[in-house]
Amino acid sequence: MIYEWGEKLGILFLVESADLAFNAEWDLGDMRTMALLLDMITAGLIDFLVGGPPCATWSRVRYLLGGPRPLRFRGSQSWGRYDLTRRERAQVTEANLLMVNFLA
Repeated sequence: MIYEWGEKLGILFLVESADLAFNAEWDLGDMRTMALLLDMITAGLIDFLVGGPPCATWSRVRYLLGGPRPLRFRGSQSWGRYDLTRRERAQVTEANLLMVNFLA
């Protein structure tokens, strides 16, 4: 559908996924990758990006009865709850890095 819009408007769409499950070269947690991406944006090679945080630590399912334990709460614990386990803290830290890098 997006390609049909582009064709009508005379716009070329090239979609690249930065999901490590498909392409390990686009690790948005790696500062070299971020530097390359920012250079490409500055050079005008990228017009816009669409994305969001990795869902595992923000997922609404974490707040459902029987779901995994919530790792964040609104307000002062938005970037991670105070009583995270070591494993949870590592997961939240990685997700926070990816979110900040994407927002940059």
